[in-house]
Amino acid sequence: MNVGTPTQITPWLFPRFLLLAFCVMAVWPLLGVAASFSILEKMSEAVLLFGGLTVLFLLPVNMLVPFNESGFVTAIIIVWLLIWAGCTLWFTSGSSTRGLQLAALVVVSSISLCQSVLGFLMLLGKYV
Repeated sequence: MNVGTPTQITPWLFPRFLLLAFCVMAVWPLLGVAASFSILEKMSEAVLLFGGLTVLFLLPVNMLVPFNESGFVTAIIIVWLLIWAGCTLWFTSGSSTRGLQLAALVVVSSISLCQSVLGFLMLLGKYV
């Protein structure tokens, strides 16, 4: 790896990129929590904004292997963190050009936006 080229990320910059990707991904759920704070009955419902789509995949697992609410919340957060780390590492593993980094940021932000919108719709669905 040539350290001098501006199109490649050096290994010591990678943790900074992971932090940037985390911040980009955390924006949408945090905005969702701020926007829907008045309709949250319990703070554990805020986790839906982090993993709206994840909930749909974890519900069948919860039917087969029942676990309590805190276990469900923990599973959603773990999956959200795995999506963050997995997408970031997958998109930047072969080559760490700025284009792939930008693609990784767009992908994690889009996934986070979709998760937050679906979680917000689930929260609104409680009142219908």
